[in-house]
Amino acid sequence: MNILMAGLAAQLLVYSAFWLALGLGYRLKRHVALMWATGWMMGAGAAILLYLNALELPVSRDLAVNALAIGAFMLIRQGVDAFAGVRTRWWEYALVLCGLVAVEWLRMRSDDTVALRVCIFTALASWPLLAICWRAVRWQATMPRPSWWSIVILVIPLVLTVGSFVTRAVLVVTGTDVNSVSYEQGSRFDLVATLVFLLVLGAFNFSLANLVLGALVARLHTLSATDQLTGLANRRVMMRRLMEEHARFMRSGHVYSVVMMDLDHFKKVNDTYGHGVGDQVLKGLANLLQSGQRQTDTLARTGGEEFMLLMPMTDVDGAVAHANRLCERVAKATMATDAGVQHITLSLGVAEAGLDDVSAEVVVSRADTALYRAKDAGRNRVESAPRVVMPGWVL
Repeated sequence: MNILMAGLAAQLLVYSAFWLALGLGYRLKRHVALMWATGWMMGAGAAILLYLNALELPVSRDLAVNALAIGAFMLIRQGVDAFAGVRTRWWEYALVLCGLVAVEWLRMRSDDTVALRVCIFTALASWPLLAICWRAVRWQATMPRPSWWSIVILVIPLVLTVGSFVTRAVLVVTGTDVNSVSYEQGSRFDLVATLVFLLVLGAFNFSLANLVLGALVARLHTLSATDQLTGLANRRVMMRRLMEEHARFMRSGHVYSVVMMDLDHFKKVNDTYGHGVGDQVLKGLANLLQSGQRQTDTLARTGGEEFMLLMPMTDVDGAVAHANRLCERVAKATMATDAGVQHITLSLGVAEAGLDDVSAEVVVSRADTALYRAKDAGRNRVESAPRVVMPGWVL
């Protein structure tokens, strides 16, 4: 049994070092990496205390082992919550502390409380493990591409661990295996449970690492496709969508329109109030432009104060009507900023794709030309590019 405990302690220390290195090397959230590294280190401490059973401690060995083991489970659970963006409730820690105090009080009071102590420990240890399972499933369900196999591999070791605790409690309560009370006595059940724990820990950490790296990759993908100030799509994403839509147009003949937008006199806002207020105006404008947007449309910030709207299955008349609504909505809106309420206007240029447009860039160029006409005509207005006559049309 001592050899198994030594191996378990060594394995837990390796996992602690792994998460610490992953947090530093791959820029995992530092506090999350620290929670997981500390959790596995505390678990290693519990295994070391069981291995060094002759070591004199200022407190009872059972209390130290129980506190380290349950503390390890709670820290790992809190790390999962933190990575998923959820805060662990404070009363859970208070409940665990009360449970540990109750176990120690019962131990000091009478040896006849063995069954009750084991049941309390089982509940305290099982709760954070089952909470990890629940949080992992809910967290993965929010991912764009859930990795359910990783969830299964992560959950099974936790369920097996909870099952071993529950089985141990049942054996003690029924009197089937009194030696299961203390791991130091090395009952057959304890040996089997420790061996299983050694095997499943690797699967758990591998699965957790896979989920974490998958979430980091998904976050990087989102960041690379998003304008960080407004949360809209960026220019790279917009150009990719434009090329896809233009290819579909060339195959099917279903038209699309592009709306180019530019905030009027934005340089004056920046020069007068500073870039902080300018950023607030851009965020407010992005929210206005998103209102009334169809799910099939793509809205992007393509430059400092420039925005672009791709409207599939929409001809120039429909796009101009929508652009006029946007122009009117922005002109009537008020932007609350640190420098007070700001009033802004928008100039817009619209172009519909035609068969003479050899690429999406040509459509964008025609919409851009219409935008400059709107600027030259006094701003706060919509101009459209000349409609391209399609084959078979009768004028």
